[in-house]
Amino acid sequence: MSDIRAICFDAFGTLVEITDKRQPFRALLRGGVKGITVEEVLTKPLSLREVAAGVSHELGEGNLAELETDLQAECASIRLRPGIAEIWQNLRKRGLRIGVCSNLALPYGSPLLATLPDTPDAAILSYEVGLAKPDPAIFSLVCDRLELQPAEILFVGDTPAADIEGPRAIGMPAMLISKFEAYLDRQVYAVGDLPEDIVALIEAAVEAAESEDHEDGAAVEAELARAFAAPEASYRPLTADEVIGRNSQQAPSDGPAMPATFIRGSGLGRLVSLEEGEALLAKITVDDDSTDWAASELLSATELAERLQVPLATLDTWRDANREIAFRNDDGEYIYPVRQFDGSEPVEGLDRVVAFFTSPDEAWEWLVTPHEYTNDEAPIDRLRSKHSDEVVRAAEGENDFH
Repeated sequence: MSDIRAICFDAFGTLVEITDKRQPFRALLRGGVKGITVEEVLTKPLSLREVAAGVSHELGEGNLAELETDLQAECASIRLRPGIAEIWQNLRKRGLRIGVCSNLALPYGSPLLATLPDTPDAAILSYEVGLAKPDPAIFSLVCDRLELQPAEILFVGDTPAADIEGPRAIGMPAMLISKFEAYLDRQVYAVGDLPEDIVALIEAAVEAAESEDHEDGAAVEAELARAFAAPEASYRPLTADEVIGRNSQQAPSDGPAMPATFIRGSGLGRLVSLEEGEALLAKITVDDDSTDWAASELLSATELAERLQVPLATLDTWRDANREIAFRNDDGEYIYPVRQFDGSEPVEGLDRVVAFFTSPDEAWEWLVTPHEYTNDEAPIDRLRSKHSDEVVRAAEGENDFH
């Protein structure tokens, strides 16, 4: 039985949210850096102006003032997420300690702490301690500040790599906030009316999560055992008799065994010169770097507008608002991956995901790559199946400053 004595929460996206997102630090670093890194922004007490001094591109006073205004607006818009105040109060009533461990830049620290229901028992802020998640050292510091062992603390956050893999690396149970809230919701208790035995529910949730991980691990071990049970058989070709024998063994018991069919190829073909070979190869390949990772049909603006039955100006509007992703071809014209559209519009939530990346290429490559935390599916397909919050949470952990 788990013996959870404290809950340590991530901050942004878990306990609190920014309702007026401007992302000034991201905008500041988007143009390139020279004497400063993203890690330094998170692990040193640097103001926005100090970070601005480290960027490689020119930034006038007017632009800097605009970024400072954006930062002030963000900090002023920090709010507790719905239901968090009630969960916090119930944890307090049941005697659990509460910690907060967050990767964030200096300006967000004070507004964050002022927004919490009360002072946490431990607050580990990356810019104060010189460490950032998922570094195991920061989770060891969580244990020191809470004066507990890793197994006695449940870490809850919204970013898989930083908030799940990081704490688990030192033996600390961890759970995504979405699963944490969903588990409580499954008990048919409305938020704000949590039961007295919330500690037991949390411990049960931890055990359920650990059980799922164990079952997954057992399945992997079993698969490996099967794969390596007879290694000598894995490295020799089967004879024709063995192929036919296997085929007959796998045939349904109520039907006749189907004989194996052997197909003999025509060989390598005639030899050709290097020049002729390159010409033949050029006929069946496309000289476009995007085709390997785009994983989607690419259309010109005119072709796409015709297919979606929308004006060309609408594509421009969507592109300017980051509601769609477009690349430029060698002629400087925009081309669009068709996979990002659902019906006659871009998939819902795409603009929220794109905001976490510095270029359309980077965003799209991430969107079409299957991800462990998007159900082992390509994030773009999860967006298409209406799981936008899940995909946004996964994208948010890629590179953020709060």
